[in-house]
Amino acid sequence: MEEKFINLCWPKKDEKDDILWILPKINLSAHSDTKIKVNCHFIDYNDSNQRRNDYFEFINDTLLNYMLTRKELKWAEHPKDWKKLNTDAKSKIWDILKKEDEKSDGLLWEWNLYLLLEYLENAKKLVSRMSLDTSTQWNRKWLDLVHFKLHEWTIYIYLWESKIYKNIDGAIKDALLSINTFFLENRYKNEQITIIKQHLDLSQDKELEDFLLDTKFFTPSSTIEHKEILSIFIMFDSKELEDIEKIHDEKFITKEELIKDIKNYYKQYIESEIYKIIDDTLKLQYLKKSWIKKTKEEIEQDIENWIESPKKTKTIEVDNKIKNKNFIFYFIPVKNVEELRIDFKKHIMKN
Repeated sequence: MEEKFINLCWPKKDEKDDILWILPKINLSAHSDTKIKVNCHFIDYNDSNQRRNDYFEFINDTLLNYMLTRKELKWAEHPKDWKKLNTDAKSKIWDILKKEDEKSDGLLWEWNLYLLLEYLENAKKLVSRMSLDTSTQWNRKWLDLVHFKLHEWTIYIYLWESKIYKNIDGAIKDALLSINTFFLENRYKNEQITIIKQHLDLSQDKELEDFLLDTKFFTPSSTIEHKEILSIFIMFDSKELEDIEKIHDEKFITKEELIKDIKNYYKQYIESEIYKIIDDTLKLQYLKKSWIKKTKEEIEQDIENWIESPKKTKTIEVDNKIKNKNFIFYFIPVKNVEELRIDFKKHIMKN
């Protein structure tokens, strides 16, 4: 079955390095908790200019795989078929974006995480993006999409959430809150899983489908275990990136030196600051929505107050559903998220 599954894979394994050509990776020290994996990438440069158009085009080239089902893709045998599929997919994107205001075009940013999971984790979509958007019951407020991987007869389920924020602290807390709420609300979680089952996109591979549906994720009474990985993509504003570029322009340093400075800064920043934000948020005894806008000191005071109240201890422990789960975080710093958001939408829709 795994051999048949490999035939479903897109992109092919020998193409995995392509994304690192446009989104180089910054090598970080491993997180102290082995259940947490943190990756940081940045958009590559030509001299002192970020290759934003190359980045947009790279994403745009994956439109059909992101939006459509494998059955729809198999149908296309000639260039004219692909042209029609591309036109249809663009039309569907227009329909979705018309329903979203300028600050909530989540479809475009979920697309980033889709690519990272497909390329770097070799995980594959369980459902097409379009299938979920045609379901009026699917609520992306708590969960964006679902991927899976079959490795050595173990099923890995990737539940994912993407955020593009000016403030990285708020982005991390909001993403974790969304996923925690998914696990807290059993009724809602069961509804979402039912929708996924109805739209499974496995190229009509009945054997693989049956194996997936027999796991505990889809059938809680099953004895077949699976592993869940909470996958979070965050793009955030970085004044430091702008400063590094300015120094590059003033001192005429080489592209290699510019990239070295970027990698050194973010390696230090991720390991000293962002690791701590992740740890502090996951240690919270209760992931409460009102905490998103609170300061670190206010949150710590809340925790102390709850610890001093024996009556609330059990409730506090039960309400954090994700603190012991497996995570993959992807971070991409940019100079201005709002500007990138607007340019991205313009590029995608004009091509």
